[in-house]
Amino acid sequence: MKKYRKLICIVTALCLVLVLAVGCGGGSSSGGGGGGTSTPPPASSGGGGAAPAAPAADWDGINLRIVTNYPGGSYTIFIMEYWLEQVTEKSGGKITGEIFPGETLMKQTDQLPGVLDGTADIVLNDPAYNPEYFPLLAAFFLPGLVMDNSSVVTHVASDLIRESDFAELQQLKMLWANGLTPPTIQSNIKFESLADFKGSQIRISGFGVDTINTIGSTAVAMPASEVYEALLKGTVDATYMGSDALAVWNTAEVIQYVIKAPGLYNLFHYIGMNIDTWNSIPKEYQDIIEEVNLDCIEVQAPRWDAISADGEDLVLEQGGEIYYISDAEMAKIFETTATMRADWVKKMEGQGLDGQAALDRVDELAAKYNALYGNK
Repeated sequence: MKKYRKLICIVTALCLVLVLAVGCGGGSSSGGGGGGTSTPPPASSGGGGAAPAAPAADWDGINLRIVTNYPGGSYTIFIMEYWLEQVTEKSGGKITGEIFPGETLMKQTDQLPGVLDGTADIVLNDPAYNPEYFPLLAAFFLPGLVMDNSSVVTHVASDLIRESDFAELQQLKMLWANGLTPPTIQSNIKFESLADFKGSQIRISGFGVDTINTIGSTAVAMPASEVYEALLKGTVDATYMGSDALAVWNTAEVIQYVIKAPGLYNLFHYIGMNIDTWNSIPKEYQDIIEEVNLDCIEVQAPRWDAISADGEDLVLEQGGEIYYISDAEMAKIFETTATMRADWVKKMEGQGLDGQAALDRVDELAAKYNALYGNK
């Protein structure tokens, strides 16, 4: 009988230990302890990074899917590869990724929606391809904003997307911007005056359509990947792009003139991350990403001017011509486009948006960075 009482006591004690162990371990998956998988926080309904970051303990890491329309081997891909290498190294291999260049995963206009819905994690693209998502960013692309070089454009655009409180910028975690050298008209027509634009067809992306139409040309929207063929066949007379396109998209082979019209149009590419992806990354790893973002701004900012110069050299080698539209003719062009800013502000007001504040913000940033990095 004593044996049985002793056995009962042992069994009872073991059961008690088991109950206590189960009770104490119940919260391990959400608290990051005990080797469980951390549960990401719920999706943020507001700003980029507004939800608390995931806990770092026992984080398994992440493999990022990065989409862009730019082809492999281009400088845009190089700087994205540099970002990924730095983040992977500094995170001890916790953050890895794969870059899908040249629309290999999805078409250019589908890339932003694809990142917003979680099909991919990061998009590198021109906001002009999805203008409906970025109404206030249009302030950057309106005529009359003169920025001297790619360093100025990069810092203006990066500050604009990273620090402005526009609601549209909160749908992604904005990492940084590639600010291209002020774009050029790459053409088979010699545009020297305002009158020369009348009746021509110029390829341009979304935000520049009204500008081109206002100066008497017909704007033709198409992705960058189709421009070479359009110029070759004469479907368009010119394209308005950064001079890096002369080499990256080989437009130097199918045009005769590179025409500079400072302040008529500007370009940048944003790099943005899905907000739920961002919020799933622990704070210490978010800090690493931010450190690399700032590094990329400084590394690539001046480089676009050199790449653009290389592209323009190709045109000269093939017997083409590079020139500026005269100050007198630019004054006429700006006089023709003068009402566009005021009209745009009214349009934004009709949508309940403060367009004037957006314009003031862009002008303020341009003045700041022209003074710091502009052509002396």
